[in-house]
Amino acid sequence: MAPKKQKVKKSKKSKPAAVQDNADQLVDAGQETQPEITQSETTTTETKKKRYGGARGPSSMYKVVVKKAQGKKFKVRCNYIGVPVGRVRHTLQSYIGMLARTMIPIDIKSWPFVERELKNKLWMDIQNAFKIPEECESLVLKSAGTKWRQFKSELTTDYVIPFKGDKKKLRKPPKKYGFVGKDVWKRFVAERTSDKWMKLRAKQSKIVEQRKYPHRLSRKGYIGLEEEEVKAGRLKPGEKPDRAILWKKARQTAEGMVVDTGLSDVLKKIDNLLEMKKKGEFQPSGSDDVLTRALETPEHSGRVRGIGSYITPKLWFDLPKEKKRRITKSELEDRDRIRDEEMERTRQEMERTKQEMESYKEEMERTKQEINALKSLLSASNITSSPLSDKDSCPVEKATHNQGAVIPAAAPTLREELIVDADIEYVGGDPPPPAKKGPRSCELSVDNIENKVAFGTIFDDTELNTVVHGVPIQPGHVRVAVDGAIQGDALLPVPVEGELETVKQAIGSMVSWPEDLITIPPAVKTRKDASKKKDKIEMRNVVAKFKKVEVANSVPNGFNSLYKHATTIMKETGDSIAIPCDVEVFGCDKVIYILHENLIALLKFEEIGQAAITAHMSYLHGMIRENNEMDVYGFIDPGATFNLNKEFETYVVKRLMNGSYDRMFLMPHNFNYHWILVVIYAGEIFILNPLSHPTHFPHLEKPLLSAFKTFKAQTGRGNTVPKIKNLAGSPKQPGGRECGYAIMRYMKDIIEDKEMTFITKWANKSRKSYKMEELDEVRVETLAYIQDKL
Repeated sequence: MAPKKQKVKKSKKSKPAAVQDNADQLVDAGQETQPEITQSETTTTETKKKRYGGARGPSSMYKVVVKKAQGKKFKVRCNYIGVPVGRVRHTLQSYIGMLARTMIPIDIKSWPFVERELKNKLWMDIQNAFKIPEECESLVLKSAGTKWRQFKSELTTDYVIPFKGDKKKLRKPPKKYGFVGKDVWKRFVAERTSDKWMKLRAKQSKIVEQRKYPHRLSRKGYIGLEEEEVKAGRLKPGEKPDRAILWKKARQTAEGMVVDTGLSDVLKKIDNLLEMKKKGEFQPSGSDDVLTRALETPEHSGRVRGIGSYITPKLWFDLPKEKKRRITKSELEDRDRIRDEEMERTRQEMERTKQEMESYKEEMERTKQEINALKSLLSASNITSSPLSDKDSCPVEKATHNQGAVIPAAAPTLREELIVDADIEYVGGDPPPPAKKGPRSCELSVDNIENKVAFGTIFDDTELNTVVHGVPIQPGHVRVAVDGAIQGDALLPVPVEGELETVKQAIGSMVSWPEDLITIPPAVKTRKDASKKKDKIEMRNVVAKFKKVEVANSVPNGFNSLYKHATTIMKETGDSIAIPCDVEVFGCDKVIYILHENLIALLKFEEIGQAAITAHMSYLHGMIRENNEMDVYGFIDPGATFNLNKEFETYVVKRLMNGSYDRMFLMPHNFNYHWILVVIYAGEIFILNPLSHPTHFPHLEKPLLSAFKTFKAQTGRGNTVPKIKNLAGSPKQPGGRECGYAIMRYMKDIIEDKEMTFITKWANKSRKSYKMEELDEVRVETLAYIQDKL
């Protein structure tokens, strides 16, 4: 009797399309994943023939479990960037997948929500089974997160979606995944069958369909491809490959053929760029390499294409760690629009004030002529009245008759009294109302009109009372400039949140103030002493000089009045422009005083000093605060670097303590009338020198390293100190006196560098120099900032 044929179990139906499977992974991860890093979780033992031809069950990693029970470990070998290589890496990846499936509940929303205790437990289990470096912990946990998401995606695709609506089939987990647990399975199914999840799944499916250029590496991955290149002799052991070559080979067949016709153009671009790189016609810089140029898309911020899984841009491109908040295009446009509107309103206000001053002068001249004519008429008439004196303390109120004609005697205004008669001024009484609205002195009160807290200038022109600090002015309020404080700690009636909240903070700034809490001081006349009369005459002479000043050609447009002010009023009176800085700027209260010589040098594009550079740093601080980057950048006062003593070291330590370890500090320093920039970032010190020849600064390096050593000791970071690196590729100054402007441009470029590439971009020696237009940009920014403070 012939033996019966053994029945062969039919294999399960093939899984749904990989597109849908990848979509579930995207939904689980909440971000884009890399199909090329997927590795199946089977061992060498399990790849042998499958019993009766059926599908295998979940991997139990028996070989690893037995070896671990015997106290033995698999030795993991890593390559030059710390990624596991060799045959053991497959065993490691399979074991990581088994632990992720069995240890991490699938009803947790996503991997970041997994408790740290569970992740530590998983890592300890890996260490008990494998001899693996501590530095690989992050890589192992990332791999576990990926495999956990893949497991959830597989359950969703094979055991949830096909039986949606069938409560009987979904009441408990599949038999081979019984370890999931009934309660956890119910919560998982409830989430994966909700309308919200299905909509998200459909959305991610469309994203996956848009992926181009899939690789053909399967389980081998980019690490296996790199090992093949080493065995074939096309790559030396430990040599860093060109990722464009690996990317190209990953999309070709074993015979080197290209199946996807859409790849032809990209591969041709890669070949051309590689040839240009070989000839020296193309120099890669960071992520701007052959592959990025060929694909014509920027590199992703969290991974590197063409290399494999879990390799970050910082690791591959040797970039500094980025810790910046991304600013959207709309936010930048809104900020620029508000700034432009403020500048336009300020320009209009200055122009209107200028016109009003001209009209006031003309009116004063007319009034003076009328008074002189009135004196002549009165002296020639027979009217018996007290003689009219130009020293009279009361204004003429009655009409004067002469030969039947009626001549009105107009009361001079406050400005007319001050200029026509230098001995008389108003300090009380009711002056005549101004002919038109304009800037006027006022007293500012809070809560009630008697509680005066400040004095300032009111701008009651309705065309200007629209916006202050980007906030619309409310009805019943006007725009005022706070000139001085009576009660500095008093709260502003309309504060600017986070910037101006007290009267003291508002000095020198525009704020909104209720009209019913503003007092226009009355005026009376009183005698002045001879010294004040002399001062007024001198001021008239200064004003005359102001009109006659010829503006230098190097002064930028829009700053002619500022140049005249600096060369006349500031120079004659010895006045300066005070720019107060709060503690956040340099770690201490500081006032920057701009003298007339500082301002003239900046206006004429001549050699500048500490005052101009510090003013620009104050301007950049405002920009950093607007961008919410206070924890990313900080400044060290250049004035503190003139005496490199113990006080300097203490100050530097204090600044480094103020913020995270990754906060970047910028410190300009002047040595022998030459400015350089010191950058302290993530435990490293960089020097940017705008001169072309290399220079060392031992007088600065010693106290700076001493301060850094003290800082690391106080924060428990050891006692090692970094080497000071000169960024030889930093742009140079175009001439012999522009070092100060170059330093300001360095700081501007660094702060506006959203990708933090300046360290690598300026690392190699270069002859590139700043153009005068680039330096002029920071000069104009600084002048506008100073003019705004004035």
